[in-house]
Amino acid sequence: MPSGTRVLASGPGGATDAFAVSGATVTVWRLKPKATVWSKVQTISVPVQYGSSS
Repeated sequence: MPSGTRVLASGPGGATDAFAVSGATVTVWRLKPKATVWSKVQTISVPVQYGSSS
């Protein structure tokens, strides 16, 4: 699994998606059936207001 993976999910066509988190960035990796290498499919920056807990 890719470094930082927090969640695995079923992806399209029998693939497996891994959601990796690093700070305020989530990267989605995909492992297609019979593949041996994960491919990066999306990177999302999530706005996080650090130090603002209620």
